[in-house]
Amino acid sequence: ARLTAVGGPWSARIARLAWPVDDVVEVDFPGFNRIAGRASFSAPYRQIERDALRLRELGAGRAVILRDDAWWAAALARASVSGDVIAAADRRNQPFATRTVDLDSRPHRSQRALALAAELLGLWGDSVPVGTRWDMSPRMSADEWQVEAGRALLLQQGIEGPYIAQHPGAGAAVKTWPEGNWRAVVRAFPDIRFVLTGSEAEATTCERIASGLPNAVSI
Repeated sequence: ARLTAVGGPWSARIARLAWPVDDVVEVDFPGFNRIAGRASFSAPYRQIERDALRLRELGAGRAVILRDDAWWAAALARASVSGDVIAAADRRNQPFATRTVDLDSRPHRSQRALALAAELLGLWGDSVPVGTRWDMSPRMSADEWQVEAGRALLLQQGIEGPYIAQHPGAGAAVKTWPEGNWRAVVRAFPDIRFVLTGSEAEATTCERIASGLPNAVSI
């Protein structure tokens, strides 16, 4: 089967690097872009009509909504695919899903997403044994030239041996750890080099955290 990931523009770059899919399509899901000001009540519903026109061109037969409370995504999928829409058994998803999965709210969200994806196997008559343990190891693919470019960047900063990467930025202030806490971690391991990473907008934050710490550098 051809697999297409539909995600927000804020996650498209990492999805293209980390997700083993054939294509990534960007949809600016309402409520996640954190743009100042509120849209009108009807705006999210009008957006479904616009984005469904684009997604129908994919000719998708089925959709799996990996976020268990994403009713808007379920509605978009119902308007975009020809067959089943698999979603969590949340009452907000009920009008749009053709197959729902009862999820335990305690596991990590990524584990709940895997349980939803596993429902696809049931459509082909297979089943996932109870108690199946998923391999949750993070994976990142990179071309040889990307690896070499990364090494060159580190060498420019005098980093040749082991190091720890810190990424202090986040999409919202409520998710951001205080800068002093990041600095405390660096100071707690004086014999280890720390490399701070982030977006262009987060550069000053990384520089402040690394400032005055001989074992930290911002790139």
